[in-house]
Formats: sequence, structure tokens, C-alpha cells
Amino acid sequence: MLTKAFLVIRTLKYLQFRQLVYLFIRRVLPARITQIDHQVAINPEFKLATPITTESGDADSLCFIGCCEKIDSKTIDWHPRTKSKLWCFNLHYFDYLRDCSRSQKNKFELIESWLTHCPQQPSCAWHPFTNSLRAVNWIFFFSTQAAQDIKKEWLHSLFEQVIYIEKNDERDLLANHYFENIKTMLFAGIFFQGDQAQKWRSKAQKLLSKQLNEQFLADGGHFERSPQYHAVMLENCLDIYNLLAHNRAQASQPLRQTVQDYCERALEWLADMHYENDEIALFNDSANHVAASYQQLYAYAARLFRYQQPANIIDTGRLIQLDHSGYYGIELTHDKFIIDCGEVEPSYQPGHMHCDFLSYELILSGIKMIVNPGVFEYSAGAMRDYVRSTEAHNTISISGHQQSEIWSAFRVARRAKKLFAELRQQDEWLEFSGAFSGFPTLQGGAQHERRVRLLRCTDQLQEMHVHDSLSFQGEQHVANRIHLHPAVQVVDLGAGELQCWHEKQLLACITISSNCEYTIDSSYYCPQFGHKFENQCIVMRQSGQQQIKMNYSIVKNN
Repeated sequence: MLTKAFLVIRTLKYLQFRQLVYLFIRRVLPARITQIDHQVAINPEFKLATPITTESGDADSLCFIGCCEKIDSKTIDWHPRTKSKLWCFNLHYFDYLRDCSRSQKNKFELIESWLTHCPQQPSCAWHPFTNSLRAVNWIFFFSTQAAQDIKKEWLHSLFEQVIYIEKNDERDLLANHYFENIKTMLFAGIFFQGDQAQKWRSKAQKLLSKQLNEQFLADGGHFERSPQYHAVMLENCLDIYNLLAHNRAQASQPLRQTVQDYCERALEWLADMHYENDEIALFNDSANHVAASYQQLYAYAARLFRYQQPANIIDTGRLIQLDHSGYYGIELTHDKFIIDCGEVEPSYQPGHMHCDFLSYELILSGIKMIVNPGVFEYSAGAMRDYVRSTEAHNTISISGHQQSEIWSAFRVARRAKKLFAELRQQDEWLEFSGAFSGFPTLQGGAQHERRVRLLRCTDQLQEMHVHDSLSFQGEQHVANRIHLHPAVQVVDLGAGELQCWHEKQLLACITISSNCEYTIDSSYYCPQFGHKFENQCIVMRQSGQQQIKMNYSIVKNN
């Protein structure tokens, strides 16, 4: 109990004062219920372009986070006890209203069923976050329907949902949750007419400018440093541009241009952090098929404001140098290397971080060779602990201690601290070097410095040399891991020589320095929520006093 109390204190000290105030309010005071007794009116000039569409299963099922459930749209269970909280959240988001293959009748029935079975009370249905996503999805859907088909009860409920969001917004969490609250108020403020709508519109536009500046870094990345959440936030910004561009009488032109500028920088960032198969790099809490893909987002931006990729985005041999986000690497025609040396940020909401300092992903010949773990689920437990751990990443662990003091499903107490990171290029060689201090539960902590040298030949990577140096107190046991994609199989030739094969083709050879013992263990790869695959993991081990150096090389088979 005392240990847990100290963990909580070490976590709370990073929160902003306003978060502590609203954390107290949200935990102690009941949710503020909202009811209206007047008719609501919608803006007759309201317009929206078609958003990014989704796939949610057939008419008799709903599929979220890797789990499909048979449903009857009239008798659906809106509070399933056998499903995870995240699955229930997805159920109440109503993203399936954007599924073009789902009939209008089915969508109407789902809305009617929700109104019947989800009265206003604390639950997944009325969580401010689910409320926010659902309200925007309803507005997008209603904008495509004839006025006579939109029932007054639907509009009445939607209006109450937005009032509820305003009174119960997520200033205790902030980050992407609070942004969703603001986005919803802006959409509702333009969709509805009247004094309340004007209030929402004015408030949301002021807050939006502040949050864009706070949540997006100078290199274009979202400050939670997750490619998945970056893509989610980019789609939010594109939706907001969609709203502002098609309802100009209610929106300021400077704000519309500001949103477009953020969208363009965010698209350039995501171009660096996705692969040629349109999947994202799995750093921090990232999984595929949660957010829209880069190509979907690019196409949406092209429709909205004729976005075109800058010439440097499609250059072969393009360096990746996202200093504010902490990602570095290089992209060639079919090869790509990305390494993480970014801070644990935002300091007041790092819930989606992993212990992945100096971890990397490597693509050779268009094949994922070395991978981060991804995300299996958000529920607290063994798999959640695993994917967040140092051991799940392509970096070094020390005597079982974590880079940062992670606990529960989203909590971080004492954090690792970036010391430096730089990327240099000279002729055919590219060199990354970076370091951090961390392992706060280890007496005296530790520092890890990693240098990666990459040799390229025209548009291909030829060699990669990894040099690690660690300093710490006393004697420690160090493990350096390389997690291979499940489709890549390793063959141990002995004496530190290993071969990596993909579909009977030799992909690369790995050479481990002679001062290391090594084994080939198993680990887990979770490229999508709810999907878990066993993969091979090369583990190099060494023990020593105060300082350890470890090296290995990867040579591509051309």
C-alpha cells in the first residue's frame, strides 16, 4: 500500500495544477447531468465534404480492435459485460455511420436503439470522450440526410450530449481527449443555431488555436509522440478544416488557414513515420488500423485543399530528422530505418509512452525485419505491461529495471531523460548518436549511449553497425534485444554469426561481438489491437562493473 502511495505521488507531481483541480472535481463530484426543455434548430446552410470512410463489418455485425460481434441493430446490447472497456468505447463512438456499405435503415435503427437503451448516466455511453466522437459522427451523418428524415428526438439528444461535454470536459486528462471535446463543441456550434450554439462556436475557436499550438510540435508531430495518435489528430484537424471551409460564414479565415498549415506539417511528419505498405511505425502506443492510413489522410487533404507532397518527401535517400519529436533515420527506395530518442512527453500526460528510448525499426527490401511490439490491448495486465516494457523493444535493459517507472496501464512516475541526439551524413555513411539517463528504480540509475552507423549504396542500405555503451553503479546484468518480425526466421551459425531468412530468401546476416553471450528467445508482436503473434528475439547478454560496451552488425544480402 505504501509503495503504491509513493508511485501515485511521483506520478502526480508532473501534472499541471489545472489537471489536479479537475481530477478532484471528476473523482469527487458526480457527472453533471444535462436536460433541455426547448426545441433546437439546425443551421440550414450547414455543409460538409465526405470524410474518411470506415469499414465496420456487415449489417449483422460490428468489428472493433480485432473483435467482431454479431448484432441486431434493434436489440443490440449497448453495455456488454464480456467486452473490454475499449471495445465498449468503440461501440459508442458510432464510427460505423461512416461505413458506406452499411444501409441507411441500419444506421437509423442503431441511433434509435442507442437513444432507447442509453439514458443519461455515468457509463461508457456518456463518457465525455465517447460523447465527443459520437456527436461529431452524428453531425457528419445528419449532414448527408434530408431534413425530414432527421427526427427531432435525435437532434434533442445530440444537443444534450454536447451540453454534457461542455460541463464534463476532460481537462483532467487534456491532450487528445480534450482536443476531441473542443472539436465537438466547434462542430455543434456551427451545426446548430441559437445563443448556445454561438457560445460553443466562440469558445471552441479560441480553445482550438491554443490547443493546436500546445499539442503540435515544431516538426509537425503530435506531442504524444505516437504515430497512431498523430494520425488520429491529423484526421481531427482535417475534419475541422472541412467544417471551416464549407461553413465560412461561421468561421474565421485566419483560423482556417492556421488549421491548414498544421495539417500540412502533420502530413509531412506522417510521411516520415509510415512504410511503403501504408502501415505506421510502431513507436509508443501505436497499432495499425486504428487511425486512418497515410494514403487515406493524404487523399482527404488533396480533396479539401489540393494538398500535394513537397518534393523532398518523395526523394530517395531522404533523411528523417524530427528533432522535436525525437525520431531519426533514413528512407531509401525499399529500405527504411527509424530510431527513437525523444523525451517522455507531454510531461503531464505521457500515458501512451513505451520504454523505447533508442529502440528502432528496420525495413530491408520492403520487408519488415526488426520491429517494435505494437499494442495488444489497453486493459491493465500482463500484455499491457509487456508491450510498454524495455524488454519488448530493440534496446537495452539492465537487471530487469525499466527505462522509466511505468505502472498500471497508462501511468509513468519517474522518467528517463534525453541527453542528446544527432544525425550526421558523410559520403555514403549516415551516423546517428544519442543517449539518455534513466532506470530510476536502479540504485544510482544508468546512462545508455547508442551509436548507429549505416552504409548506403545508391538507393539501398548495405550495412548497419550498432555500438552501445552503458554506465551504472555496481555490478549489473545487461540484455540487448533484437525483435524480429514473425515472418523472419533466424538461423544460428555459431560464434556470433546469424542469418535472417524471409520466405526461403536470405535477408541479412547479423554478427554479434565476441564479448556477449546470446540466445534466441521468443517474444510477442502485436501489429493490431487484439492480434498477438509469437516472434523470435535475439538476446545478447553481458555482466560487468560500472560500464559495459556491446556491439553488433547487420549486413544486408543483396
